[in-house]
Amino acid sequence: MASSNKEKKIVEDKKEQKNKEDKKKEQKVKEKKEVKNKEEKLNLSNGNLKQHKEKSLIALCSSDLKKQDNNAIVVNGTTSGTKPKRKREEHEDDEEDVSKTHAFPINRIRTVIKGEDPNSRVSHEAIIAINKATEKFLEQFTLDAYTRCVQERKKSLSYMHLAHVVSKERRYDFLSDFVPGKVKAEDALKERNSGGSGGG
Repeated sequence: MASSNKEKKIVEDKKEQKNKEDKKKEQKVKEKKEVKNKEEKLNLSNGNLKQHKEKSLIALCSSDLKKQDNNAIVVNGTTSGTKPKRKREEHEDDEEDVSKTHAFPINRIRTVIKGEDPNSRVSHEAIIAINKATEKFLEQFTLDAYTRCVQERKKSLSYMHLAHVVSKERRYDFLSDFVPGKVKAEDALKERNSGGSGGG
């Protein structure tokens, strides 16, 4: 009896040890997946968009093929065109697919354009181009500000760095009214008083 209890205990201990090892293996696999996901996100955030573009193009192509297959109507053994009622849904799906590949919402850009001139007609391709141009501009602007941040050996990017870039680089002159350099209240009052007395 005692020997059978010992054998049972040994078998149970081996099972527990095997379960622990299996859990450790699963944990390692999860950690590897997390590290891989973090690396992919880091690559995307560092500007390595080649993989992202390829994945998004593949996803767009496959979704288009699926839509074509789903929307074909079979009549007497032949397929006819797409369902007319689904055009709006298809357009919305296309916008969702495109919005995954762009930084800014397409509808918001369209709203901004309509806000400037309600009678303007802008094609979908033009809106995508505006989206991409805005994305590239902001990337360059923040990169220039980040470079200034690194030069000053600061750990975080601040308004001061953005204002410095606007004031020092000619290509950002158009932003001088929107991102002015910080000025102390005393200096602003002195400048205002000296400007007011000099003109009168």
